[in-house]
Amino acid sequence: MKSYIIIGAGRSGISTARYLKDKDVKKITVTDGSDFDSLKKLGFGIEEIYEDEKIELKTDFNPDINFLKDYDVMILSPSVRPDAACVRDAKKLGLEIYSEFEFADNIANGKKIAVTGTNGKTTTTTLIGKIFKESGFDTYVNGNIGDAYINSAGLGDKDSVYVLEISSYQLEMSDKFKPNVSVITNITPDHLDRHGSFENYALVKANVFKNQDENDFLIINKDDETVVDLSKKAKCNVLSFSVKSEDANAYLKDKKIYININGKVSEILDITNLKLYGIHNVENVMACILASVVMGIDIDKMRESILSFTAVEHRIEFVKTVDGVDYINDSKGTNTDASITAINAMEKDTYIILGGYDKKVPFDDLIKALNDKIKGIIVLGDTREQIIDCAKKYGYEKYYRADSLEDAVLKGKELAGEGEAVLLSPASASFDMFDDYEQRGRVFKEIVNSL
Repeated sequence: MKSYIIIGAGRSGISTARYLKDKDVKKITVTDGSDFDSLKKLGFGIEEIYEDEKIELKTDFNPDINFLKDYDVMILSPSVRPDAACVRDAKKLGLEIYSEFEFADNIANGKKIAVTGTNGKTTTTTLIGKIFKESGFDTYVNGNIGDAYINSAGLGDKDSVYVLEISSYQLEMSDKFKPNVSVITNITPDHLDRHGSFENYALVKANVFKNQDENDFLIINKDDETVVDLSKKAKCNVLSFSVKSEDANAYLKDKKIYININGKVSEILDITNLKLYGIHNVENVMACILASVVMGIDIDKMRESILSFTAVEHRIEFVKTVDGVDYINDSKGTNTDASITAINAMEKDTYIILGGYDKKVPFDDLIKALNDKIKGIIVLGDTREQIIDCAKKYGYEKYYRADSLEDAVLKGKELAGEGEAVLLSPASASFDMFDDYEQRGRVFKEIVNSL
């Protein structure tokens, strides 16, 4: 029997502890540097493991090397950096070290489709899951979205399908992960506070296909040079999609998506029938089509699933029209590229709410992307003054300060007229004001619905 220490008492850490308590283990300890009350507010059920006699919980605590001597296995939540002191100490002691994602993956049986990238991950993962479910497969959709991977990892069998959104944080400590199909939607600068440089960030993303072989598939965005360059290292079959070129396995022609697999060309669907905003979602749909086709999904069933799919929550999500003004929730726009995508998807004159937690990424590209449809920016959060300074640098003067999200929405209501829109797309993380982008998006919708 082994002793387990779980670092991080968030969603994945608590779920992993619950999984282990029913197994033949010697000891389970969960630690977190935050205090109990802060962790309880997250709503992941920390109070349940606090009351469980099989699990030791130590909050406001960081284990040192002497404490770790009593353990055999360390499991890391995604928020824990691989260079953290406890990880270095665990390596010195020879502990088995797993990311929560890889620990769960070792348990899961079935086929695995992994989706990563800077933007589009959640939409692509969710749609692939919908396609497989509606095609009759025993399907589990999780990873970086929804329920923790560990909660479904033991439920499937060899015929099940796991559709997994996987972040750079999860990939960073997942050395053995080997999906049947991997998808890279795009790679643009993000999480530089964690990875140090764009080059390091991109290399971490490449871990998604590192262990794939000639029996597996990597699906890439051919319009993204960084992704194309990374894919040259792949040892598996590489398929591409493009909205700019017909020299790809999935391409756009006369507003229709075609696929070309082994020289056989098939028309799949007319994009004017999609219930999704923007050309970026055409890219996401192409990725889903290729992932489904290589796994043997019937094209007609796949088409039905795609055409009935609507936007995922918090991603360019229509909320409500108030006094002729549309309110759009893009809280998942946590980086500049995501917000640029949202800006380009807007068809009405728009006021955009920007700002949040600082991930040490510049805002120059965002300010340059403010087109004629953007009538002004409403800025809040830790990055407020940074965004305003960047706007001034490029001579952009239509900015308005807000002290809270409610203040920002009310400012948008004041500024926007009938036939216009107010878009929440912060281009920043949420941690300065909220637990995560989902909470930020829910609060935004509550404010809008109260107008």
